[in-house]
Amino acid sequence: MGKNHVIQPGLLKVTDAITGAIITTESDPIDITGAKKVTMMLTRAAHTSGSVAWTVALSLDGVTYEDSAKIITNVANAIAENHVRVASVPQTANDTILAYLDVEHTGARFMKLKATRTTDGTHTAVVAVET
Repeated sequence: MGKNHVIQPGLLKVTDAITGAIITTESDPIDITGAKKVTMMLTRAAHTSGSVAWTVALSLDGVTYEDSAKIITNVANAIAENHVRVASVPQTANDTILAYLDVEHTGARFMKLKATRTTDGTHTAVVAVET
């Protein structure tokens, strides 16, 4: 976990937050200080049954974390003028989805991504932080 790829220094940092997890797993802290955008690419593979729930915890100091309901999903919603923020993103099949962190309404400096797995599956998450 925690492998970083800097695409353009100071602009976009991509982190392999969780790689091939087969148990419930939490990422190392990811620095989101000054982020303009945070995009999460969440992948579930080797699925036969069960699911995974992706959640985000935020911190000001990198020590104390609180679960957050600031995930914006890539789904249509009934509130056309606003994004719907959720506490978790479920996956119940083999697929890759994108989700976003609402950084406009938070002053958090660090995030941790957690994959809570039930039954089976392999889970991978890549996080891109644009500053």
